[in-house]
Amino acid sequence: MGMRRIYRTKVDAAHNIPGHVTCGETHGHTYKIEVTLSSVPDYEFVDFHDIAKFCDCIINDFDHRNISEPTVSKNGDNCLKRLPAIHTAEQFAEYLHEELYIAWVEYLKNMHPDKDHAATVKVQVFETSKFGVEFS
Repeated sequence: MGMRRIYRTKVDAAHNIPGHVTCGETHGHTYKIEVTLSSVPDYEFVDFHDIAKFCDCIINDFDHRNISEPTVSKNGDNCLKRLPAIHTAEQFAEYLHEELYIAWVEYLKNMHPDKDHAATVKVQVFETSKFGVEFS
């Protein structure tokens, strides 16, 4: 595949893993998140501000909250949705991947409505500086 666009951000969030010896109690992390977007056809120009806008609309819902508790999006009417309870980095990466894939495909369709798109999204979620997961 050709060009990949990369967006990096972080969120501070609490979580717990019920029944886990060390993670059973609610505790927090600064999750570092990296999103990689690509498409076929590959377009010369994709506005980074547009990428940040749709990524932030999804990712910022998890900033400064207990992600192990289901809730409703706090990012306004155009992002309003129910958010699931997320207990692990794996669940977090998978959820973000699903939502970001939908947003990326929608963005490509809006930018180039006359073309078919094969979009790919890769999401990395780092719970610590040493450990993370990737979902694609």
